[in-house]
Order: sequence, then C-alpha cells, then structure tokens
Amino acid sequence: MLCAALAVPSALAGEPGDQFDFWLGEWDVTNRHLRGGSWVESGTSRAVITPVLGGDAVLERWDGRTGAMAGVFGFSLRWYDAELERWVVILNWPGGSEQSPRFGRMEGVFEGGVCHLFPPDTFAGPGAQRTRDATRFTFSHATPESCRWTQATPGGRGAWNETWIMDFARAEPAPPDGTPLETNGPPETCACDSAGARSLDRLVGAWAGEGVGVRVSSAIRGCLTLIEVDDDAADRFIALSHAAADGTWSAFSLDSDLADASWSGKADASGIVLHSTDRSDDSRRGETLRISAAGDGFRLTIETADGVVLDADLARE
Repeated sequence: MLCAALAVPSALAGEPGDQFDFWLGEWDVTNRHLRGGSWVESGTSRAVITPVLGGDAVLERWDGRTGAMAGVFGFSLRWYDAELERWVVILNWPGGSEQSPRFGRMEGVFEGGVCHLFPPDTFAGPGAQRTRDATRFTFSHATPESCRWTQATPGGRGAWNETWIMDFARAEPAPPDGTPLETNGPPETCACDSAGARSLDRLVGAWAGEGVGVRVSSAIRGCLTLIEVDDDAADRFIALSHAAADGTWSAFSLDSDLADASWSGKADASGIVLHSTDRSDDSRRGETLRISAAGDGFRLTIETADGVVLDADLARE
C-alpha cells in the first residue's frame, strides 16, 4: 500500500523553524506494519511533544502501550538548521535494552507541506539535495487534531514502499509557551536497570546555582536522562544514555544558538566525564562535559577549546 502524502497545512506559512509546531501536544498513536504484503494493526502508543529552548527545538517522548508496540519506546529532538537549510532530528530508541544507547540522526525539509527525513549522508550541500535513496520518514496528513508518520524503504523505479504507519490523534493540546521540562522520576521498573544507568536518578528535580537554573528528568522508561539548563550566557538541552555492555555514556547537547554537540565517555572517581565525538571539526577536539558530585548537590561543567563555558555548582531548589 502506497499512501499519497497530504500536505501539513501549518507548514505552508510562517518561519521554517515553526514548521513542526503543528505536532506540539500529546497524542494517542495507532500503529500499522506491513506483514507479508498486508497491513496489520501492531498496537498503540502515546507521544508527548513539547517545545524546548524557548520553542526553537521540539522534544518527542514516544512510549508503546499495547500489542507489538508495548516494548518499543524512544526520544527525538529536532530543530531547523538555517545554515543547512533543513531540519535536523536526533533520535534515541533503545528498544528495551541498553545495547543501542547512541544517538542517530535524520535530516530533511518540508516540500509542498510534506516533511521527508533521511539519514544525513543522503545529502550534499544545503537545501537537502538528495544524492541517494535511503530509509525515509515522512510527516503528512495533518489537521489540528491528527497527523501521520510513515517509514518507507526504496522500491524499484523510484517508488517507495511504506513499512510502518503511525496515525496520531490529539489527546491533549500544546503546552503553553515557556513550560519548563517536567522533573519526572524513573518508573518503578526501568527498562535500562544497570547501576550505571540508574546513577543519575538522584539528580532528578530542580536545581539552582549562581545565574543558572537546571531541571533534570528521567525519560523513556528510565533509559534517558534529560537536563535543561537555563543559563544567563546560553540555555542548553542535554540528553544522556548509558550502555551496560561497556559502561559508556553517550550524550547530545543543543544550545540556544542551535549549536549541537555529541559526547561520549565513562564514569571515573570524579563523576561522568564525556569528550566530544565530532572528529570532523578540529575546533571541537578536547571539548569536555563533566557531571560530578558536589556535597549534597552536583556540578555541571562544559569546557571547550576557548575555555569553560559552563561551570555551575548546583543545589536543590
């Protein structure tokens, strides 16, 4: 079955960075998968979509509830990159374990009100000029109360074969502007239950330091820790995940200038120490993200080649 993609009305007008505003809110999701040439119902899920960084980025938390989707859950963060002239989406879908904790990436644009997203190595230059076929995600069929997401793989003669369809039905309206990150604790039973993954649970809550406010939340069944930083210099949003197999932490951060960074590292006696994984940019080599204990609170430090950009001693509010 190949569905004609209907335009997203709210994406037809306004600034490019507002094109995903139609998606904000909470949604009940019905899933269908292609099995043996026929579409079958594969379960339901709940998606919570909220603005972060003053509305310049969009956070997705997706949780499977019934059927084959009951063991599926994930996260995404997306923003419009004006230099690349396309949307960038960072994803983390651990699939019920700590074996795939790293962050994936998709990129794409709205064309005629429909958004197509592809792996980043599909493109050459700005404006999302595709150089090859690859797995495609599509947002379409939007109304104020519904929208559709599809996954498709390349078929013959330029066709696309859809393999997964999500139909979103609005359950709750978009949150008010300026709504802070919820400080949700981990569930009683976590999908990622190693001691390493649980080591940041004590940080869940609201914290304050000199000129800095920080909110920490557990997400996607305890497999992700989210940190929202309200800093006089620059706000930041940080997501961290843990791999039980080798003890590695992976992190992704986005600041209020929409500059992104990826990090990887391990815990030591001083705390969690992560280093930049961006090998394509010499200016980022040596960048460090550190989370360490400081009395009854904790210390959050980001150091770049130009010096320390964040060094906050934080106490619980």
